[in-house]
Amino acid sequence: MATAAIEIFNRAVGQEDHQWALLFDEMELAPTTIVEALLEAMRGLPENLLLKLSISPVQPELARLNLPYAGVHGQDFDLIQLTYARQNHAVELGKRMLEAEARRLGIKGSPAAELLGRSVFASFDDGEGGRDRAEHAPRDNPYAANGDLWKRYKSLANVDESFRLWLRGKDVDLNELERLSPVARAAKLRKVRNLVVVRENYRRSNAARRSRKSYALYTGADTVLTICDGNPRLLTALLGQLLSGATGGDNKISRSAQSAAVDSVIRRFFALISSAEAVPLRSGRVASLYDLVHRIGEAFAERVVEEEFSDNVPLRFTVDRGVNSATIELLRLGINMGVFVHIPKRSDARVPLALFGEHFRLSYVLAPYFGLPVRLGPTVRLSTLLAPRSKTVKRGIQKVRQAESPEDQYVLFLEPRIERR
Repeated sequence: MATAAIEIFNRAVGQEDHQWALLFDEMELAPTTIVEALLEAMRGLPENLLLKLSISPVQPELARLNLPYAGVHGQDFDLIQLTYARQNHAVELGKRMLEAEARRLGIKGSPAAELLGRSVFASFDDGEGGRDRAEHAPRDNPYAANGDLWKRYKSLANVDESFRLWLRGKDVDLNELERLSPVARAAKLRKVRNLVVVRENYRRSNAARRSRKSYALYTGADTVLTICDGNPRLLTALLGQLLSGATGGDNKISRSAQSAAVDSVIRRFFALISSAEAVPLRSGRVASLYDLVHRIGEAFAERVVEEEFSDNVPLRFTVDRGVNSATIELLRLGINMGVFVHIPKRSDARVPLALFGEHFRLSYVLAPYFGLPVRLGPTVRLSTLLAPRSKTVKRGIQKVRQAESPEDQYVLFLEPRIERR
């Protein structure tokens, strides 16, 4: 019907080749028959009609794209992911949006790095730099004695015996760091830089994770603009907070204002998570997305901050068959909300409905809340991450034994084990 109406209108105005584009937003709310009809229409559309569908990553109707005569990505349609698995694309989008809004408000010094300053996670041995290089890295070496990064490595070594042992095993002398070549620094130190920054912050100060004061660690241009994962709605909310009250002039956004903006976005994000419908279990209990997110976030944070130092700390998970169907349903809800970010095996791969064997990470907007580094790390099986376990936590020289009961609520997310008699 739409095709016929377009042809009639184009003839009437004498523009028979005029092209029309129709946008269908929030298709997760549309009836199944409409979604399936639009997906089928992706193949064989007339040249004067374009369709754009805004659809959830694991919406069930997407299974129709696997049928033999369905449209093909790259030929009949283009699949555009709106969440980025890696940082660089998300940061670039955030910078463009921030700088455009700053110019609109007449703010001088509108480049993102000038407005927000440098992130504490930034390192000049990554090819970064700028006018403030000397301030943060004496003699152009980020690991030079008394440089900011050097101080953090030194501080962590002072309070963390396991880190001292790791340095010794890597044959790294903190007093000789500036003599290391860039290649040696990359091989021995760059991999753990963000881990060291986060771990040192909480170990040194005994700061409680999820403390609003701790969000200052996550300020600075690259980090602030990364945490939204390129989500336009979250970025719009964040920029509204960052630039609120700005009326022009030379406005640098303070660390406290950035921290407050991060806190506001985190609260908004958790309100969305809390609104997700709980999934019923066979036992009569229910499992919620809120509880699942907390279990995953806390399990990652324990490995980053509390357990013995490792340069192989997992920060993403693989969905394995040890988790139950309720957990899979919660994962689908979280993926559609942007809570879990898919790490595709191919750049053009979409999220499969089954999820098993796929890699995910928590959205970076949750990193400040749980006290996690903003980086990709190794992967761990989700069932391992969720399983109750006993652990020894070291805080300074005091060792505290913590044990989680088998009746812990987190076993809700695992398959019940059946023993043979």
